[in-house]
Amino acid sequence: MNLLDNIYPGHWSNTSASPPSDTEIDQIAVIALGNVISDITTAFRFGSSTVSELGRLSDVDILATSSSWSTHGRFCFVQDGIPFDIHVVGDSNVEKYCAWARQSGYQMALGAGHGRAILGDPRRIKEVRHSLLSSLNSGPSLWSEKISAIRITLTELYLDLLVAEGVELEMIALAAYDSITTLFNSVHGEWIYKGKQLPRQSSIIAVYPEFISSFRAALTGDACRLVKIIEDILQYSGGPLWSDYRAGSNPSGQ
Repeated sequence: MNLLDNIYPGHWSNTSASPPSDTEIDQIAVIALGNVISDITTAFRFGSSTVSELGRLSDVDILATSSSWSTHGRFCFVQDGIPFDIHVVGDSNVEKYCAWARQSGYQMALGAGHGRAILGDPRRIKEVRHSLLSSLNSGPSLWSEKISAIRITLTELYLDLLVAEGVELEMIALAAYDSITTLFNSVHGEWIYKGKQLPRQSSIIAVYPEFISSFRAALTGDACRLVKIIEDILQYSGGPLWSDYRAGSNPSGQ
């Protein structure tokens, strides 16, 4: 049984089902937006649904602007079997919303600037997209700096786990535990769960049922399964990261 069988009753619960097409998602997204607010001026679909990377924990991200809203609202619900995460922002508050999003950890929301426009006048779409991209390029967020620091630490511990033995392996595994759970909770907990109304798997055990047994095995000398979990979490978080090097690059240059 898929982890999401009891959460999303549509495409996401059936691993054999073909993913919905862009047109199908757009059509359902318009219906979902209509359930939120009627005076939407622009709407952008962004994230994994626009780059063919829908996964078992994915939803469809939407940023919409409205002529009647003066603040920011967020709605999470399932429409026709597809989970939506919809941000609604007042037309006059797009820049303010972007600044808030960067510093609050919702960096991915700014990806709407590169997203797929599904509603709106072409001129207004261009204006909003420019505002989004200007904010996106205004510097790193506190959240992204935090994630980078944890990725660097876990990458170093991961490399040590590959070669350590005996007592050293036990000590490294103990040190890695906090980094593993912190990185998981940062990229899953803060972005996937925080502030959402949909029931989600809320712990590392839900996604990696073998985590505890793998950790215990590492403490007794077999780190193979724990290493695989670390590789998966690092990959989900953007890949290994070495201090003073590009994400995913090998500091040896090999």
